[in-house]
Amino acid sequence: MNVALLYNGQGLNKPVTGTIESQYSQTPTNLMPAQWNGMFTCTKEINLRLQESLSFIYSPGMNTWILVSRMAYSLGENLDLDVVWQSFFMAEQNQINGDRHILFARIKQSF
Repeated sequence: MNVALLYNGQGLNKPVTGTIESQYSQTPTNLMPAQWNGMFTCTKEINLRLQESLSFIYSPGMNTWILVSRMAYSLGENLDLDVVWQSFFMAEQNQINGDRHILFARIKQSF
């Protein structure tokens, strides 16, 4: 289990009106749109080959949530398969909207 507080000096500290792209410029040094973010992560090893983790990120100023679920499976001694689901939610006009949902997989080789 991991708990963290993240701060971005260039981030937004109010709910977004319209599109977020018009109010926020993402750069390598400015990855999160919100000024303050709280993160909670829990990881569980199911067996020697399978590991599951769940992360929850909340931005109180923007009133946004990010949910990340990750499953890692060891295919071999130096080969892993990761499957990750990311969901982004934003509160707008007293409603919670699921704006983006992304599923991706990758195979990772370690040396």
